[in-house]
Amino acid sequence: MSEIAVVKLGGDLTQDSGAIAGYAEGLAQTYQNGLVVVTSGAIRFGESRAERLYGTEASGLMTLQQHAALGATAIFSAWERGFEEQGMLAASIPVTHRQLGEENVKDEEAEMFLQTVHDNLNSGIVTIINEADSISIIELMQNACGGDNDGLARHVATAIGADSLTLFTKRGGVVDDDGLLIPVVNLANIETVRAMAEKRDKKGKGRGGIPTKIDAAWLAALAGINSRIAAINKDMTGEQVTRFVVE
Repeated sequence: MSEIAVVKLGGDLTQDSGAIAGYAEGLAQTYQNGLVVVTSGAIRFGESRAERLYGTEASGLMTLQQHAALGATAIFSAWERGFEEQGMLAASIPVTHRQLGEENVKDEEAEMFLQTVHDNLNSGIVTIINEADSISIIELMQNACGGDNDGLARHVATAIGADSLTLFTKRGGVVDDDGLLIPVVNLANIETVRAMAEKRDKKGKGRGGIPTKIDAAWLAALAGINSRIAAINKDMTGEQVTRFVVE
């Protein structure tokens, strides 16, 4: 089997089907096999759907769970169509952290999930994963504070034995207080980088979720996974990259 790559795109990137089709094109060029995509965006797709049919005011009265349920099929379908246009099959799996199993403890559902993902990898099928937001307390809490599936992507990468994890963002990797890119996070600077990001995130009222991305990428690196935070580009190789290295 080729190397296994997990890529994650947050809700700020997966705004519409057109954007997703573009990401699928780039990913298909760069990752011919061994690709798992962790996506966010179901809640936003659900909001848009409700607003189109019922109006903004009525949509605003709906819960996050309702929006997530309304948008789940749409976000999966957008990815499936995007990859199919590139001649690749994609299969969608909604999961929760519980179905992934506790760390180092696997139950039957977790084992079935892992088997399905690896069967897809062996068959050249891209697996699209989104947390089942409408029934996941963890994801709804993280969505409210900017977490946006970062922990899920790390959990998936660790569970399936991925070789790499890329957390894509609009702006790219971690920057310092002067706005300069920090190209490498390692044992020497992880605590400083984390504290800086948390302080800045509080000032920004939690928007962006950079602390959760740092934590997810670092935990994956500790598990031996080649981890990074990067900005999207046309071929989805990533730019403005911060790598996480345990050395």
